[in-house]
Amino acid sequence: MNTDYSHVNSDNFDVFLSPHVGRLTEIFNKYLDGLDFKTKVNLADFGANDGKNIFPFLKIMIELIRRRSASCEIYVTLNDQPTNDFTALVKNVEDKT
Repeated sequence: MNTDYSHVNSDNFDVFLSPHVGRLTEIFNKYLDGLDFKTKVNLADFGANDGKNIFPFLKIMIELIRRRSASCEIYVTLNDQPTNDFTALVKNVEDKT
């Protein structure tokens, strides 16, 4: 399986993603089945770079969460800096729960 997507830029990422939306939805739903939507949901990407490539995935995730709960609080953390302290970033996400 080739996992190098460096050739995919944000301008054509949706072209790459669109054939896989069904499979991504299936995978995301599997994980969402175990969540209690009466509480908060944290979505985090600590390799976000400029964030553009994660937006299509976030859109899918948020739409799936909203189908299950219109009132669930959703927190999104995007961070990718050379000086990141990943322990602090994880704690930041955990503190939102």
